[in-house]
Amino acid sequence: MDSEPIMENLRAIQNHKHFGLKEGQITDKIQVEDGLKYLSRGNRVLQYKLLLHDQAPGHGQLLWCVQAKSVKEELIEVFPHGFFLWGLHFRTLRELIEWFKETGWRNRDKCRKDFREEPGLTCFNTERLRMFAA
Repeated sequence: MDSEPIMENLRAIQNHKHFGLKEGQITDKIQVEDGLKYLSRGNRVLQYKLLLHDQAPGHGQLLWCVQAKSVKEELIEVFPHGFFLWGLHFRTLRELIEWFKETGWRNRDKCRKDFREEPGLTCFNTERLRMFAA
């Protein structure tokens, strides 16, 4: 398997404007979590940051919170043909982030439950299939 597409996808995470804090200068998970809590104080806006996963090499991590509550973390699986979040395939990181901001974060519990219980049957399968068919 050619690892270059995987490396390109990992670089896409590192080059994203929401990678770490201070334009990617701070990538320590604890500091990023504290920064997210600070950024989300007093507002209802979704705040998120991306990191390379510290315990799953070759994958990414999406850290997010709303209203300075607990920071949630999601594994972004990185493959040559794109990214996976809760078993849902996204061809680009931009596509994943857009979907997460519009739909995913509000439906996190259902998506995670579906992914854990029936890995082949994930939340919004029909919605995602319609998007790819278009």
